[in-house]
Amino acid sequence: LDENQQAIVSHDFIPSFSGSDDQNYWHFSFAIPFPSTSSKIILKRNQVIISERIVSKNSPIVEINPVNSLGNDLFQVDWSASDNDNDQLFYSVLYSPDGIYFSSTGLAIDYNGEPFDFNAQAYYAGSNQAFLRFIVSDGVNTTTADTPAFVVSNKPPLAVILSPDVNSSFDFNQTISFEAL
Repeated sequence: LDENQQAIVSHDFIPSFSGSDDQNYWHFSFAIPFPSTSSKIILKRNQVIISERIVSKNSPIVEINPVNSLGNDLFQVDWSASDNDNDQLFYSVLYSPDGIYFSSTGLAIDYNGEPFDFNAQAYYAGSNQAFLRFIVSDGVNTTTADTPAFVVSNKPPLAVILSPDVNSSFDFNQTISFEAL
């Protein structure tokens, strides 16, 4: 909507969701035109408003200090985020062993605490150039900031069997399909 609450752009879509029930969230994303005269974004389902965001003028501000090693692949990052429009902020934190490819699943989704504690003992690849990326959004404007590089110790690969369940039983000649990470 523009400042007179008139629709500037309307876009119908059928969302393709990703996520899972055990993560307690599902998400979808796509790109649509975003005119500079927009003042509000409204999401409707069958003409009923299910969400709306006011388009503020300022993006969030993020400040990150170097990563503090607490020893044994435990880390803490002192950081802060603010918004000159006093909008509610939403946070996510991602990990990268190389500063190029960041994890597609966040270390923290809708994280709202400071400082950020990070346990890299088991699941995160070792690296001499690891980074954390903080993504801060007011619901429309988004700012990303990366930590300075830090060292995460190398560790052997870890395989986790997701299915079949521990208490599953099978016939002698039955084919068993495994799902693993």
